[in-house]
Amino acid sequence: MSFHENTELHIKSACLFELEQAEKKWGKTYHSLHEGWAVLKEEVEEAELSFNGVKSQASGVWLSVKGGDYAWGETCLNSMQENAIHAMKELAQVWAVCEKMKKTAKKEE
Repeated sequence: MSFHENTELHIKSACLFELEQAEKKWGKTYHSLHEGWAVLKEEVEEAELSFNGVKSQASGVWLSVKGGDYAWGETCLNSMQENAIHAMKELAQVWAVCEKMKKTAKKEE
């Protein structure tokens, strides 16, 4: 499955929106790169947890396919979709934190 040509534009738009919202709430830079690192670490961990949920539910889908339990498989697919959306939101925040850290580094030069 390949991406539609506009998908990357939509993803970047979501990332920029996250950055704008974070800057409105917390300012355009971190107090220090150490603060930025702490925020980045938290966001990466949250994205990882959501992606681990996707991987876990994938196993459930496979078991339902093998066992013919399509109702359980649909429950797993629904959960995978929720986890995938949450992981994408967290990754948009990871992108925004990276951008904000770059601004912080330039300020500290």
